[in-house]
Amino acid sequence: SPQRLIHCEIKSGGDEKSINVGPAHEPVIFMRDDQGARHYSYAEFYADQYAVFKAGEAQKAAGTYTPIEMLTSIPPSQIATLKAMNIHSVEALEEIEPQHLRKLGTNGQAARTAAEEYLEAAKRRFDAAALETENAELRARLERLETMMKGATEPEEAEPEEGEAEFATEFKSWSLDALRAFLTDQTGEEPSANAPAHILRKMAVKVAAEKAKAKAAA
Repeated sequence: SPQRLIHCEIKSGGDEKSINVGPAHEPVIFMRDDQGARHYSYAEFYADQYAVFKAGEAQKAAGTYTPIEMLTSIPPSQIATLKAMNIHSVEALEEIEPQHLRKLGTNGQAARTAAEEYLEAAKRRFDAAALETENAELRARLERLETMMKGATEPEEAEPEEGEAEFATEFKSWSLDALRAFLTDQTGEEPSANAPAHILRKMAVKVAAEKAKAKAAA
């Protein structure tokens, strides 16, 4: 049996009377790009919409668009008028041709301005979110770098000598300030301000072990 000929209806935003009907699979749209020039059928050029049609679903605009209902500053009656004029998205309202804009009457320019302001605000929110994501990734990279640098500047400590093991474990969790305070209290001298943590821990272990040894011998 002969194949059923499928036609497409192409509607223009802002003009409820502009409906172009053409065969879905005939090469009727001429396009030129980096790969050269060729003719496309409506089914190819509007692949997303055609896939929706083939699936038997309600037709929607292709791509990611903002529903016109998101413009809450526009009354429902005007939203209905816009949809009747094939304007179903905020983006379509922003891009409406001047001759079609006049059909909206005195409120047409206000509606278009509302669409422009909405999309500009959405772009700012998107940019801010993207910046925050970038900053979070940067912070994570810096933390990883600091961890790597810390590992490079703090070599693994040697095995503690006899009598030092218990103190090595104890001082491992101490902060720099706590280690400095301990050494100052036990030796009467404040350690160098530039001394790294692993050196201070080693000194604290030595001091504590010697104190314990002296106490045991007394």
